[in-house]
Amino acid sequence: MSVATHDHESGIDDHTVIGRALAILDVVTDATQPVALAELSRATGIPKPSALRIANALVARRMLARVGPGYAPGTRLASQAARAAGGCTDLAAQPHLQELSARSRCAVAWFARFDGAEIRLAAASLDSTVPATMRPDNWPTARRLGDRFVFTMLGKAFLAEHPERVPSLLTRPLAPLTPMSQASPRRILEALDRYRESGYAIEAEQVRLGWACAVGRVTDGSGHVVGAVGLTAPWSAIARPSVRADLLRCGEAISAEFHTDTRAIIPTNR
Repeated sequence: MSVATHDHESGIDDHTVIGRALAILDVVTDATQPVALAELSRATGIPKPSALRIANALVARRMLARVGPGYAPGTRLASQAARAAGGCTDLAAQPHLQELSARSRCAVAWFARFDGAEIRLAAASLDSTVPATMRPDNWPTARRLGDRFVFTMLGKAFLAEHPERVPSLLTRPLAPLTPMSQASPRRILEALDRYRESGYAIEAEQVRLGWACAVGRVTDGSGHVVGAVGLTAPWSAIARPSVRADLLRCGEAISAEFHTDTRAIIPTNR
Protein backbone atom coordinates (compact mmCIF):
# COMPACT_ATOMS: atom_id res chain seq x y z
CA MET A 1 0.00 0.00 0.00
CA SER A 2 1.19 3.49 -0.78
CA VAL A 3 0.33 6.36 1.56
CA ALA A 4 1.04 10.05 1.34
CA THR A 5 4.14 11.52 2.91
CA HIS A 6 3.47 13.60 6.03
CA ASP A 7 2.62 17.24 5.46
CA HIS A 8 2.13 16.38 1.77
CA GLU A 9 4.85 18.95 1.07
CA SER A 10 8.01 18.53 3.11
CA GLY A 11 7.73 15.14 4.82
CA ILE A 12 9.94 16.63 7.57
CA ASP A 13 9.85 15.15 11.10
CA ASP A 14 9.81 18.12 13.52
CA HIS A 15 10.92 15.87 16.42
CA THR A 16 8.18 17.10 18.79
CA VAL A 17 5.74 14.66 20.38
CA ILE A 18 2.71 16.67 19.27
CA GLY A 19 4.05 17.14 15.76
CA ARG A 20 4.78 13.45 15.43
CA ALA A 21 1.36 12.45 16.77
CA LEU A 22 -0.34 14.78 14.28
CA ALA A 23 1.82 13.40 11.47
CA ILE A 24 0.75 9.86 12.30
CA LEU A 25 -2.92 10.85 12.51
CA ASP A 26 -2.66 12.62 9.14
CA VAL A 27 -1.26 9.53 7.45
CA VAL A 28 -3.80 7.16 8.97
CA THR A 29 -6.85 9.33 8.23
CA ASP A 30 -5.72 9.86 4.63
CA ALA A 31 -5.37 6.12 3.99
CA THR A 32 -8.12 3.87 2.63
CA GLN A 33 -6.96 0.84 4.62
CA PRO A 34 -5.06 0.18 7.87
CA VAL A 35 -1.51 1.54 7.76
CA ALA A 36 1.32 -0.75 8.86
CA LEU A 37 4.08 0.51 11.15
CA ALA A 38 6.66 0.42 8.36
CA GLU A 39 4.43 2.66 6.22
CA LEU A 40 3.88 5.06 9.13
CA SER A 41 7.62 5.37 9.63
CA ARG A 42 8.31 5.83 5.92
CA ALA A 43 5.53 8.37 5.33
CA THR A 44 6.27 10.51 8.39
CA GLY A 45 10.04 10.16 8.60
CA ILE A 46 9.67 9.07 12.25
CA PRO A 47 11.93 6.16 13.33
CA LYS A 48 10.02 2.91 13.83
CA PRO A 49 10.51 2.68 17.63
CA SER A 50 9.16 6.21 18.11
CA ALA A 51 6.34 5.71 15.62
CA LEU A 52 5.35 2.49 17.42
CA ARG A 53 5.34 4.18 20.84
CA ILE A 54 3.27 7.15 19.67
CA ALA A 55 0.83 5.07 17.63
CA ASN A 56 0.21 2.73 20.55
CA ALA A 57 -0.35 5.70 22.85
CA LEU A 58 -2.96 6.98 20.37
CA VAL A 59 -4.59 3.53 20.34
CA ALA A 60 -4.79 3.58 24.15
CA ARG A 61 -6.66 6.90 23.88
CA ARG A 62 -8.93 5.58 21.08
CA MET A 63 -7.61 8.14 18.59
CA LEU A 64 -6.35 5.18 16.56
CA ALA A 65 -7.41 1.54 16.46
CA ARG A 66 -5.43 -1.60 15.69
CA VAL A 67 -6.93 -3.40 12.71
CA GLY A 68 -4.99 -6.50 11.79
CA PRO A 69 -1.32 -5.57 11.43
CA GLY A 70 -2.02 -1.87 10.89
CA TYR A 71 -3.55 1.29 12.37
CA ALA A 72 -6.90 2.87 11.47
CA PRO A 73 -8.83 5.90 12.79
CA GLY A 74 -10.23 5.23 16.27
CA THR A 75 -13.73 5.80 17.57
CA ARG A 76 -12.72 8.81 19.65
CA LEU A 77 -11.15 10.51 16.64
CA ALA A 78 -14.26 9.86 14.55
CA SER A 79 -16.65 11.16 17.22
CA GLN A 80 -14.57 14.31 17.75
CA ALA A 81 -14.59 14.98 14.02
CA ALA A 82 -18.36 14.53 14.00
CA ARG A 83 -18.87 16.97 16.86
CA ALA A 84 -16.58 19.52 15.26
CA ALA A 85 -18.61 19.30 12.05
CA GLY A 86 -21.89 19.72 13.91
CA GLY A 87 -23.06 16.23 12.95
CA CYS A 88 -21.70 13.04 11.49
CA THR A 89 -18.84 12.87 9.01
CA ASP A 90 -17.80 10.15 6.60
CA LEU A 91 -14.74 9.60 8.80
CA ALA A 92 -17.02 8.00 11.41
CA ALA A 93 -17.61 5.04 9.11
CA GLN A 94 -13.96 4.46 8.22
CA PRO A 95 -12.81 2.46 11.30
CA HIS A 96 -15.81 0.16 10.96
CA LEU A 97 -15.14 -0.42 7.26
CA GLN A 98 -11.50 -1.19 7.91
CA GLU A 99 -12.44 -3.68 10.61
CA LEU A 100 -15.06 -5.24 8.30
CA SER A 101 -12.55 -5.63 5.48
CA ALA A 102 -9.98 -7.23 7.78
CA ARG A 103 -12.50 -9.52 9.50
CA SER A 104 -14.26 -10.68 6.33
CA ARG A 105 -11.08 -10.90 4.24
CA CYS A 106 -12.96 -9.22 1.39
CA ALA A 107 -11.14 -6.91 -1.01
CA VAL A 108 -13.32 -3.81 -0.63
CA ALA A 109 -15.61 -2.58 2.15
CA TRP A 110 -17.64 0.55 1.42
CA PHE A 111 -20.38 2.81 2.72
CA ALA A 112 -22.69 4.79 0.44
CA ARG A 113 -25.12 7.49 1.58
CA PHE A 114 -28.30 8.44 -0.24
CA ASP A 115 -31.38 10.59 0.12
CA GLY A 116 -33.98 11.22 -2.51
CA ALA A 117 -32.25 11.12 -5.87
CA GLU A 118 -28.77 11.54 -4.41
CA ILE A 119 -26.19 8.76 -3.94
CA ARG A 120 -22.51 9.02 -3.10
CA LEU A 121 -19.74 6.68 -2.05
CA ALA A 122 -18.96 8.16 1.38
CA ALA A 123 -16.09 5.96 2.58
CA ALA A 124 -14.21 2.83 1.54
CA SER A 125 -11.48 0.49 2.72
CA LEU A 126 -9.51 -1.23 -0.01
CA ASP A 127 -7.12 -4.16 0.19
CA SER A 128 -3.77 -3.47 -1.45
CA THR A 129 -4.42 -6.31 -3.94
CA VAL A 130 -7.54 -4.72 -5.44
CA PRO A 131 -7.03 -4.29 -9.20
CA ALA A 132 -7.38 -0.84 -10.75
CA THR A 133 -10.61 -1.85 -12.48
CA MET A 134 -12.26 -2.44 -9.07
CA ARG A 135 -11.14 0.78 -7.38
CA PRO A 136 -13.76 3.47 -6.63
CA ASP A 137 -12.85 5.67 -9.60
CA ASN A 138 -13.88 2.82 -11.90
CA TRP A 139 -16.94 1.57 -10.03
CA PRO A 140 -20.24 1.15 -11.92
CA THR A 141 -22.22 4.26 -10.91
CA ALA A 142 -25.71 5.33 -11.95
CA ARG A 143 -24.18 7.90 -14.27
CA ARG A 144 -22.12 5.24 -16.07
CA LEU A 145 -24.79 2.54 -16.21
CA GLY A 146 -28.04 4.47 -16.45
CA ASP A 147 -31.04 2.20 -15.79
CA ARG A 148 -28.72 -0.83 -15.63
CA PHE A 149 -27.52 0.47 -12.26
CA VAL A 150 -30.29 -1.79 -10.93
CA PHE A 151 -27.99 -4.77 -11.59
CA THR A 152 -25.65 -3.52 -8.85
CA MET A 153 -26.38 -4.22 -5.20
CA LEU A 154 -26.14 -0.51 -4.39
CA GLY A 155 -28.73 0.17 -7.07
CA LYS A 156 -31.03 -2.48 -5.60
CA ALA A 157 -30.52 -1.14 -2.06
CA PHE A 158 -31.43 2.35 -3.23
CA LEU A 159 -34.45 1.31 -5.27
CA ALA A 160 -35.77 -0.92 -2.48
CA GLU A 161 -36.23 2.26 -0.44
CA HIS A 162 -37.66 4.21 -3.40
CA PRO A 163 -40.21 1.90 -5.08
CA GLU A 164 -41.77 4.85 -6.89
CA ARG A 165 -38.71 4.90 -9.16
CA VAL A 166 -38.94 1.23 -10.14
CA PRO A 167 -41.79 1.19 -12.75
CA SER A 168 -39.93 3.50 -15.14
CA LEU A 169 -37.00 1.04 -15.17
CA LEU A 170 -39.17 -1.88 -16.20
CA THR A 171 -40.94 -0.35 -19.20
CA ARG A 172 -38.27 -1.58 -21.62
CA PRO A 173 -35.79 -4.46 -21.69
CA LEU A 174 -32.46 -3.88 -19.94
CA ALA A 175 -29.35 -5.13 -21.71
CA PRO A 176 -27.42 -7.41 -19.31
CA LEU A 177 -23.95 -6.40 -18.17
CA THR A 178 -22.79 -10.02 -17.98
CA PRO A 179 -24.34 -13.42 -18.79
CA MET A 180 -25.26 -13.61 -15.08
CA SER A 181 -27.27 -10.36 -15.00
CA GLN A 182 -30.88 -11.00 -13.96
CA ALA A 183 -32.62 -8.65 -16.38
CA SER A 184 -36.25 -9.84 -16.24
CA PRO A 185 -38.66 -7.48 -14.42
CA ARG A 186 -39.89 -10.36 -12.24
CA ARG A 187 -36.39 -11.23 -10.99
CA ILE A 188 -35.58 -7.57 -10.34
CA LEU A 189 -38.75 -7.06 -8.30
CA GLU A 190 -38.10 -10.25 -6.33
CA ALA A 191 -34.58 -9.07 -5.51
CA LEU A 192 -35.89 -5.69 -4.31
CA ASP A 193 -38.50 -7.39 -2.13
CA ARG A 194 -35.89 -9.66 -0.53
CA TYR A 195 -33.65 -6.74 0.33
CA ARG A 196 -36.54 -4.65 1.61
CA GLU A 197 -37.62 -7.45 3.94
CA SER A 198 -34.22 -8.57 5.27
CA GLY A 199 -31.95 -5.55 4.85
CA TYR A 200 -29.32 -7.82 3.32
CA ALA A 201 -28.68 -9.22 -0.15
CA ILE A 202 -25.96 -10.60 -2.43
CA GLU A 203 -25.38 -10.38 -6.17
CA ALA A 204 -22.94 -12.69 -7.91
CA GLU A 205 -21.24 -11.71 -11.18
CA GLN A 206 -24.16 -9.58 -12.38
CA VAL A 207 -21.88 -6.59 -12.93
CA ARG A 208 -18.40 -8.07 -13.40
CA LEU A 209 -17.58 -11.73 -13.99
CA GLY A 210 -15.71 -13.29 -11.09
CA TRP A 211 -16.81 -10.56 -8.63
CA ALA A 212 -19.72 -10.38 -6.21
CA CYS A 213 -21.20 -7.88 -3.79
CA ALA A 214 -23.05 -8.12 -0.47
CA VAL A 215 -25.01 -5.17 0.95
CA GLY A 216 -26.74 -4.26 4.23
CA ARG A 217 -28.78 -1.19 5.14
CA VAL A 218 -27.75 1.72 7.37
CA THR A 219 -30.32 3.79 9.28
CA ASP A 220 -30.43 6.96 11.36
CA GLY A 221 -31.94 7.41 14.82
CA SER A 222 -35.50 7.57 13.48
CA GLY A 223 -35.11 4.31 11.58
CA HIS A 224 -34.90 6.13 8.23
CA VAL A 225 -32.58 4.42 5.74
CA VAL A 226 -29.67 6.76 5.00
CA GLY A 227 -27.43 4.44 3.04
CA ALA A 228 -25.92 1.01 2.59
CA VAL A 229 -22.74 -0.74 3.65
CA GLY A 230 -21.24 -3.28 1.29
CA LEU A 231 -18.48 -5.75 0.53
CA THR A 232 -17.11 -6.25 -2.96
CA ALA A 233 -14.78 -9.18 -3.62
CA PRO A 234 -14.32 -12.33 -5.69
CA TRP A 235 -17.29 -14.66 -5.26
CA SER A 236 -15.29 -17.16 -3.20
CA ALA A 237 -14.82 -14.51 -0.48
CA ILE A 238 -18.40 -13.20 -0.51
CA ALA A 239 -19.75 -16.76 -0.28
CA ARG A 240 -18.21 -17.38 3.16
CA PRO A 241 -20.93 -18.08 5.77
CA SER A 242 -19.50 -15.45 8.14
CA VAL A 243 -19.89 -12.56 5.66
CA ARG A 244 -23.55 -11.90 6.43
CA ALA A 245 -23.00 -11.55 10.19
CA ASP A 246 -19.87 -9.42 9.69
CA LEU A 247 -21.64 -7.09 7.27
CA LEU A 248 -24.78 -6.67 9.37
CA ARG A 249 -22.67 -5.99 12.46
CA CYS A 250 -20.82 -3.26 10.57
CA GLY A 251 -24.11 -1.78 9.36
CA GLU A 252 -25.36 -1.59 12.94
CA ALA A 253 -22.12 0.06 14.08
CA ILE A 254 -22.26 2.70 11.33
CA SER A 255 -25.95 3.27 12.05
CA ALA A 256 -25.06 3.97 15.69
CA GLU A 257 -22.43 6.51 14.59
CA PHE A 258 -24.93 8.30 12.35
CA HIS A 259 -27.97 8.24 14.63
CA THR A 260 -27.61 11.94 15.41
CA ASP A 261 -27.37 12.93 11.76
CA THR A 262 -30.56 13.63 9.82
CA ARG A 263 -28.90 15.76 7.14
CA ALA A 264 -27.75 13.06 4.73
CA ILE A 265 -28.21 15.14 1.59
CA ILE A 266 -25.20 14.11 -0.45
CA PRO A 267 -24.02 15.12 -3.95
CA THR A 268 -24.93 12.70 -6.73
CA ASN A 269 -22.66 10.02 -8.21
CA ARG A 270 -19.81 11.26 -10.26
